[in-house]
Amino acid sequence: VIQYQYIAWPDHDVPQTPFSFALMVQDICKWNTTGPIVIHCSAGVGRTGTLLLVLTLLDQLEGSGQLDAPGSLVSLRLGRPNLVENQAQYRFGHQVLLEVLFSEVTSYPVGKFLSYLEAIRDNLIAQYTKLKSLPRDLTFKWGENPAHAHMNRRQSILPVDGRQVFLQMLGGQAESQYVNAVRVNGVTQRDAVIVTEHPLVHTLPQVWRMVYERKVCAWVILHTYPDQEEEYPSVLPSRGEVDMDQVCVKVTAVNNHRHFIETSVALNFINSSILLPHHLRVLHLLGWDADQDLPDSPVPLLKLLEHLKDLRKIYPNCPVLISCSDGCTASGVAAALDVVLCRARLQGNVDVYRAVQGVLFDRPQFIMSFEQYIFLHDAAATYVNMLDDDDDDDDDDETISDSQICVLGDN
Repeated sequence: VIQYQYIAWPDHDVPQTPFSFALMVQDICKWNTTGPIVIHCSAGVGRTGTLLLVLTLLDQLEGSGQLDAPGSLVSLRLGRPNLVENQAQYRFGHQVLLEVLFSEVTSYPVGKFLSYLEAIRDNLIAQYTKLKSLPRDLTFKWGENPAHAHMNRRQSILPVDGRQVFLQMLGGQAESQYVNAVRVNGVTQRDAVIVTEHPLVHTLPQVWRMVYERKVCAWVILHTYPDQEEEYPSVLPSRGEVDMDQVCVKVTAVNNHRHFIETSVALNFINSSILLPHHLRVLHLLGWDADQDLPDSPVPLLKLLEHLKDLRKIYPNCPVLISCSDGCTASGVAAALDVVLCRARLQGNVDVYRAVQGVLFDRPQFIMSFEQYIFLHDAAATYVNMLDDDDDDDDDDETISDSQICVLGDN
């Protein structure tokens, strides 16, 4: 028995884009099953009906070469009334069908990705242009509230409505709920990643409160900063512990890896004997300066994400926080690459295009240049070359040679 669980369908709505649902449909259709397929959702009519309609239309097309969506829906409802509850679901079913039938092939088996890479190079600029020009109909009303302006580094990078993070209200002040952060879906976990900008001095307590409230298991800091505490304050105490308004932050251990520093942190809610302490790791990547759009090599980031994979096994249901100087430049690259690697491990396919398409709905400024899109392909190729390395210890880092680093872009 093979089980599929679609995790990105929001309550009382339909997904923003059909591509991830279409990927699941395509995978289901690959199996030559002899028995029936069991499909269910909360009520067994809306989402279930949408998937049934798509599968029915695909079978219809394969059998007769024709489609009859209204007639198919009528037939389905003879078996169960109210399948496909509303027009939005009916329209979404058609969008999924179009995606399955006419979408560009962008997914490649891990074992063949390197051979495909040069062949698809000339098409990457067209892919990137298409990605950045796709209509998304996103709004930013929560972030554009004038009361929140002083909590944003850049007024051009704000949380998307529907993907923002709400904090618990303090003292009846709505402003206390705001933080410039967005939620990003993973491959197997909804809201697997939270992305934020590097905190300002006056927003640092709110970010730590978000870490506590959301039970973040790891905070990944991608940029290294100049010694300017006022502009980019350290998120950790220099020693011991420090009170961050509502939360006490205590460093319990520090482990220096070759490519990143791992700090163990304990959080306690101040003036509360009821709330339990929370523990997490802070992973600070080395070598990616805040004024650089890209790191010199994908290897350090790949090594950090591999270490993050192990932490997720310990805390499987907790999100990861990713931050960089503006919450976009480096964070978008890391969030998209995280999806690419997770899908490669679980499904055996590399699909950079779909990973980027997904994260752009959470923050449209992600992957701000074609060079970053190229870098994601380089990083995926480098990861494929590293798959034979079974030892994840730091000593193994020494075995990575220049020949293992794949560079697709011109140098």
